[in-house]
Amino acid sequence: MNRVKNFKEKGYHIEKSLVPVSVHEELFFTYYDLAISQIQRNKQIQVNFEIKKIEDLIYPNDIKHLDNLLLTILKFDDKLIGEIYDSIAYCPSFLRLVSSNKIEEISRELLELKNYNTIYPTYNKILMQAPRDERRTYG
Repeated sequence: MNRVKNFKEKGYHIEKSLVPVSVHEELFFTYYDLAISQIQRNKQIQVNFEIKKIEDLIYPNDIKHLDNLLLTILKFDDKLIGEIYDSIAYCPSFLRLVSSNKIEEISRELLELKNYNTIYPTYNKILMQAPRDERRTYG
């Protein structure tokens, strides 16, 4: 099924493998760096595991280390996690993600716009919150 037909029928389209792995990796290291910084600035945050040095991390093998850092911060104060996400919105790797030529091309195709029609993203933010599911142990 082509993109436009799928979009018109379902109201959305999922494009697989749109974001290069290199951007995923950049964002991983950016989040890790910001999380470490957040913990260093807030000495009251109790960390009950060894924090790996950023230069020793291997993406994607060490995603669990990032999860542990972010969940620790979240459990301490969910507003601090918001600061990290606000910072991400202005980092180069995130800006590369939201300004991807491929995303623009697919958006034009789905909206049936010509190359000369100007399009603007409605926002360039990330919103991440802990799920509101009590069966989990993140909160």
